[in-house]
Amino acid sequence: SVRIDAGTDTIDVAADITNTAGNSVQVSNRTGGSIDIAGNINDTGAGINVSNNSGGSITFSGGTKTLNTGTNDAVILANNTGSTVNITNGGLDIDTTTGTGLNASGGGTIAVSGAGNTITAASGTALDLDGVTADMAFDALSSTGSAGNGIQINNLSGTGLQLTSATVNNSTTSGVSVQNSSADINFNDLSITSAGTTGLVLNGNTGGQFSAGSVTINGAGNNGIDLTNNQNTVAITNATVSNPTSAGIYAAGNSASSDLAFSQVIIDGGVNGLLVENNAGSLAINGGTIGATTPANGRSVLIDGGTDTINAVSYTHLRA
Repeated sequence: SVRIDAGTDTIDVAADITNTAGNSVQVSNRTGGSIDIAGNINDTGAGINVSNNSGGSITFSGGTKTLNTGTNDAVILANNTGSTVNITNGGLDIDTTTGTGLNASGGGTIAVSGAGNTITAASGTALDLDGVTADMAFDALSSTGSAGNGIQINNLSGTGLQLTSATVNNSTTSGVSVQNSSADINFNDLSITSAGTTGLVLNGNTGGQFSAGSVTINGAGNNGIDLTNNQNTVAITNATVSNPTSAGIYAAGNSASSDLAFSQVIIDGGVNGLLVENNAGSLAINGGTIGATTPANGRSVLIDGGTDTINAVSYTHLRA
């Protein structure tokens, strides 16, 4: 294992690292300089911890970074304002049980690049970002049975996050939560099943664009998709929401600068298929089917306020 504490010197570690207990790499209290961990990492212990650095850069450039850490968080990046962490050349392969796959908070810049970056959390949160600047790309994220959100993003800035495939099953709270962020976030393919509360939460985002090619949500303890208090752009090509407890899509309190667009929606279930309240921004749905399974108590579409365009959509269970 590698332990580096404080200093501003340049450090290069070319050797491969194999670790079974504690952290494979721990870097803390650096105020400057650069560190390059160039060897491959194989860790079945407590993963990587980079914390409390106020300057300099730490780069993990090995071709493979395999972290199988069980109940431990595989990568912890905490309180690194003024410091940059680079995970380059792909090959980041994270597997946990109840541990979080990658947990970054408290400032700093994080870049994850290259092919083959994946996180599988068998009973935990796959990705938790809070208050960091990011430029990150993952091929696949998976979370099953998380005690919280399957994927959680708060206060994210920077270039943003690119996800090819993300799957969240049986989260206790939301499947995916993106709040108070200004970064561009893209899900090419997002699947959420049996979320304890809302499937996909987009709340209070101040800039950037949330985009997705395909969003599929089957089962949610509250709404399928929440769009609330946003100032940014949301662009979703295909959204399919089945069996939400409340609304399929709920939009409320979004500002006049917000632009929420769906090319195609299919909503089946819930009290209201589409529920819009006090929405000052633009909401456009350009095709699909919107239905509610409990029309005695709700409506397929209920709109109160906003500038809303709904074209080429068929409705089931209409109620005046």
